[in-house]
Amino acid sequence: MKTKPFIIIIILLSIISGLFYCHKNSTPLSDDFEQLQIDSPLSFNSVLVGLYIDDAVWNDCKTATENMLNRLDISFQKINHDSILDGCLKDYSVLFLPGGRPDLFCEELGTKGLHLIRNYIKMGGGYIGICGSGYIAAQTNIWRGWSGESRGYYNYRGGLEVFEGIADGPIEDFAPDYRDLNCQINILNIEHSINSGLPEKVSYVYDHGPEFFVEGDTSAVILGKSSNGDHNFILCTRYYQGNIFLSSGHPEFDSTRKTWQMISNAITWCSRLN
Repeated sequence: MKTKPFIIIIILLSIISGLFYCHKNSTPLSDDFEQLQIDSPLSFNSVLVGLYIDDAVWNDCKTATENMLNRLDISFQKINHDSILDGCLKDYSVLFLPGGRPDLFCEELGTKGLHLIRNYIKMGGGYIGICGSGYIAAQTNIWRGWSGESRGYYNYRGGLEVFEGIADGPIEDFAPDYRDLNCQINILNIEHSINSGLPEKVSYVYDHGPEFFVEGDTSAVILGKSSNGDHNFILCTRYYQGNIFLSSGHPEFDSTRKTWQMISNAITWCSRLN
């Protein structure tokens, strides 16, 4: 009878030891992320843009964005989902995602790719999201449907969730085709460095982009609103150490090139070199 407590203690210690061993040697998905993520704050002494060019990006947006960056004499290198998974983001001061389909961005980047981008921004990398890549930056997405479809309501979490707010679109004021080749934008917060040198009104192409609703994001600054409906079209914000610029429309298609200055300023601001 005296040996029973000793035996019970031995059994309990064996169970606890076994549980510890299983936990220590298990390889959950998060461990894969830990091996890929950037672990220390990023710092840059020059501007180098990683321009995301992959299947999710609209072909016209690829060409127009490259042309804009070349004309602005901004250094960039083209990257894709494979190079992001290989850990290339640490080499760039800004990640630039042109316009495209939000669902395809999330699909081709996958959970790991989205995690790497989120961590890159968190540790000080810059992010520029145009139209579709503006959607995936938000914490919550509301999708209303493509032109030619019945207007719906689909609510889901954004892929990156680095902007604490909602990206809701396309905007009903631009129905039924959800396009405006000369969308008028009222520039706000002229004193902000991103809007430096801009007139009070600019115009660019709108095509199925979102309105941005700020919900608890104390870092968010609205930089521009549409003349049609007074919708939040342009904003900047921060996610931990990283700077973020989002645009509902497409400055790369601005024939006047006035909004190109805004993109140049945004790249400098997102690089944290201003």
